Amino acid sequence: MEKLFLSLCLAILSLQVSAQDDGAAEVHFLDNSARHLQVGAQNVEFTCHLNQPVTYVLSDTVDTVLSKEWNGNTSEVHLFSNIKPDEANPNFYKMTYVTVEEGKAINFVLTILEVRHEDDGKLVCKTGTDPVSKDSVDIIVYRGLEKVHLQFGSFPAIMADASDETGERDFGQAMDAGVYPVICVAEGSNPGAVDVKLYLKGEEVPADAEVVVEPMSGNVRKFKSTIETTMTIDSSHTGHNVECIARAPGPNGNSIIVKAPIAVNVYDPVITCDDGEAYPGKRYVTISCSVDHTDIDVDGYYYRIGDTGVLIHEGDDKEVEGKVMMVKKETESPTKSKVVLELYEAADWHFSTDFVLVVESGGGHLTEEKVNLKKIEGKETDNGSSSPGDNGTDGPEDSSAMMAASVVTLVLSLAATLFARVL
Repeated sequence: MEKLFLSLCLAILSLQVSAQDDGAAEVHFLDNSARHLQVGAQNVEFTCHLNQPVTYVLSDTVDTVLSKEWNGNTSEVHLFSNIKPDEANPNFYKMTYVTVEEGKAINFVLTILEVRHEDDGKLVCKTGTDPVSKDSVDIIVYRGLEKVHLQFGSFPAIMADASDETGERDFGQAMDAGVYPVICVAEGSNPGAVDVKLYLKGEEVPADAEVVVEPMSGNVRKFKSTIETTMTIDSSHTGHNVECIARAPGPNGNSIIVKAPIAVNVYDPVITCDDGEAYPGKRYVTISCSVDHTDIDVDGYYYRIGDTGVLIHEGDDKEVEGKVMMVKKETESPTKSKVVLELYEAADWHFSTDFVLVVESGGGHLTEEKVNLKKIEGKETDNGSSSPGDNGTDGPEDSSAMMAASVVTLVLSLAATLFARVL
């Protein structure tokens, strides 16, 4: 018996020496590219190749370890060791090995029976020799988004989490028209969210830069993804939403939407109108309105002519029911303008018509003020000039001329009488 035992030991020693003579022990994964796995995936295999015969494992260590390194924290779980006791739960992992290359090498096959979040990390295969030979595979287990924050200007951030169905929130107050910085942060995914987009009125707003992906604190591999842009808001956005939509990576990656309706404060310019006066047939009649637009961006002015449906914008002229009209703007100060409607000739229908000045500001907001043309006494003569005393522009001039003519006539008459007495 002793001779048989000695023979066996010598045979094993001989095999070990032969194995060592073949060169240093080396291991490598047959496929060491990163593996992205979905929770619940079954029978996922990783094969570590050892360039030594099976006798190598009788005395030297071959470890298969799941290593987790995140935010400075490192932990290891021994999934298989030919010498050390296994630490892995056999309900989740299985290790087998087969000889290959005519018995000169071994393939260690680790099977993850059902993928869990705990499998996220780095799978390491290594020898116990000096120097150590090792290879690794990065295992990335998809993790869905947990929550999304939307920061709009200086308003309090609004948030939606994975349990929200609509993700609709409210800023709680109206905002002034202007340009606002907008930031959206999607948290909790692994790897970083592949899609984070901002929308205004249902249209995507381009980001100022690429999505920034950063690791989150803690012992679990999670990321936050941030996108930034600016949005120009005016009154036309009232009742519409600003939205952030984030989608986690992976075939079953979840999406979270956070959105809020916009309400924009509206400030009207102060409009003061002066009713015009004219008589039928009077020419070059004007009516006007002064507009104080302090702190308001005015986009334009126009007059709406009663019920005719005609709009005459500043700088334009149009013929309305046979009468020509023109709109002019005069700048009185940096914050005040005078908008004049000029009628080439007053007609009867003008006196029963509402002329409405419309001021366009901030995204299509309209402010209106009515102005009228009052009818006064006066008429036109056959040659087109006004008759005296009609309060028109021609009447006073004609009266002065007639008075001067009467004075001249009187002087000439008195001079003639005096001359006749002298003779």
